[in-house]
Amino acid sequence: MRFPPVSPRPSSPRCVTGLPISVFCLVLAFASAAPLLAEEPIHVSDEAARKAIIRRAEPSYPAFAKQFQLEGKVLVDAHVDTDGTVEKVDVVSGNAMLAVAAVAAAKRYAFTPFPGSDGKPAKALVRLSFNFHP
Repeated sequence: MRFPPVSPRPSSPRCVTGLPISVFCLVLAFASAAPLLAEEPIHVSDEAARKAIIRRAEPSYPAFAKQFQLEGKVLVDAHVDTDGTVEKVDVVSGNAMLAVAAVAAAKRYAFTPFPGSDGKPAKALVRLSFNFHP
């Protein structure tokens, strides 16, 4: 039985390009990880968030929630983009059935852009609270 020849081990570690690990490969690795190293959004206080609201949206009370007489508070974190629009919403706490309506309302909010440490508009994280009562 014949086995295929074994290729010799490379003399030095190689990066994805097949080239020996060098400054180029390290730069390539960090450049591809740049989105992961993006700045964290600034956390905005409740007072600053209230002052910056341009458009507020009230949640519609879900019919099934009324039917089951569900009530309570839903807290969400709104990820605000540099232009003041809400790009993503995460539920922090509250009833899951009511949270659907709270997320929909939070996505319709708009804010004046929040200034970053350099004075330019920055991404921000704003906590919003929605109260549901039948």
